[in-house]
Amino acid sequence: MPKVIIKPYNRIIKCKTGDLLSHVIKKAIPNFPTPCGNRGFCGKCLVRVLEGKLSEVTGNERLHNLKTGERLSCQAKVLSDLVIEIPIFEQYKALISGYEPKVDVITPILEKKFVEVKYSTYHKPIPVDKILLKSIDAESLTGKCIGNLVYAKNFSRITICKRGKNVTHILNGYKKIYGFAVDIGTSKIATYLVDLDSGETISETYIPNPQTKYGDDVISRITAVINDVNTLYEMHRMTLSSIEKMIIEMAEKNGIEIKNILAGVVVGNTVMISIFLGLNPEPIGRSPYIPYLSTKIEDYGDRFGFNLLRDAWIYIPPAITGFIGADAIADIVTTLMIEDINKNILIIDIGTNSEVALIRNGEIFVASAPAGPAIEGEQISCGVKSFNGAIYRVRIEKDGVNFLLYGETPLGLCGSGIISLVSEMLRKNIVSKNGRFYGDKSFFEIVSKDKSSTGRPITVTQRDLREIQKAKAAISSTWSLLLMKNNLSINDIDRCYICGSFGSSLDLD
Repeated sequence: MPKVIIKPYNRIIKCKTGDLLSHVIKKAIPNFPTPCGNRGFCGKCLVRVLEGKLSEVTGNERLHNLKTGERLSCQAKVLSDLVIEIPIFEQYKALISGYEPKVDVITPILEKKFVEVKYSTYHKPIPVDKILLKSIDAESLTGKCIGNLVYAKNFSRITICKRGKNVTHILNGYKKIYGFAVDIGTSKIATYLVDLDSGETISETYIPNPQTKYGDDVISRITAVINDVNTLYEMHRMTLSSIEKMIIEMAEKNGIEIKNILAGVVVGNTVMISIFLGLNPEPIGRSPYIPYLSTKIEDYGDRFGFNLLRDAWIYIPPAITGFIGADAIADIVTTLMIEDINKNILIIDIGTNSEVALIRNGEIFVASAPAGPAIEGEQISCGVKSFNGAIYRVRIEKDGVNFLLYGETPLGLCGSGIISLVSEMLRKNIVSKNGRFYGDKSFFEIVSKDKSSTGRPITVTQRDLREIQKAKAAISSTWSLLLMKNNLSINDIDRCYICGSFGSSLDLD
């Protein structure tokens, strides 16, 4: 069984002969990029082989003009013990909190009641369940909480939670209860721990979505499932495990018992929700792009596959159509908490699959835009996610290029850095409005190779500009069509919300 030593991390991974090197690396370095889904197109999974033997160089690798000793790990199979070197991909940095609207009335998905049990044992004896149901205006009990009726002894104090007219939990004593929210994004999974009494967010965290092992966009993951249905079950398992791990870590950090986390809301695009539920997303990847499930769904955590969160009541909002899912519903609901529904409001959630909503005179119109991963740093020659080393702001001055980055040594351009750079090149007449370099230029250098952590210069090419243009065109044409259908111009919009971490990172200057 070959051993792969990964420098400079000094990780040692055992694998089977013939295993794909990128899969081996991801076992130790989950952040390792494979945005094209191991197809050899993007060149982001470059490694330097110091010792050992790999399979023959493929045709796709020859297109990347690799130097001696360099390989694309997604094209190379392990044939012996290896020592390889890769750039340092530290913790993925993303903004997951933003404006949190203040609301006067807190209405969590579970309603909590404190009950002091009192019943007569002699005159008109009434079954305990009927006494409890009447005291909290409920009609039925779920099977899971029936066993906890033993807590309802005469003169005891209990906590009852219900969903509508249905009792979901009976707890011994007066308890404070908590919930969680999860946003399963294509690139990252963000989780939030919430006090259900006050509505306060207690803690938040995120990780890169582990599904990126099978590609950075939803089409790559659908393709992976089509090629091997077992991929669906692995992505489903990884997603549930990651969510549960994050919530448990936040609970332990804040001294909260897992048994008191009783509710959860999960949102995401239709592909992410399908994978979360273990449903095959294949129909969403082909015309007419219809998912198996679009209605809301709610049940106990164990019905979704959770283990320690098995007793939490989970709610997933409905989807609208194939590429407008529960995450878009969350955007709209949040906006309506702080805005008048009779105003003209534009909501744009920018991502690989971008959603656009127009609120006008009490009506809501929605559409999706296939923006692609370019604005998240992918399909760009020197693009990266928001790792340490990612450049997120650029200024072109007379004395050269100035930039801001996460960490100390430049690794590449993240999405907001690319937008910032393109804006600067337009201002400085380096590129024209149609996206072409002036003169005989075919690229623009931001960082020289001797100052880059990869030993290669960080540049933007003509092809990169085309990728950004396509993403921008997809998004702008979508909101333009919504306005046109409603006989509105951009000047008629009272307010525009750009959602997500990308919107929060934009340089409005």
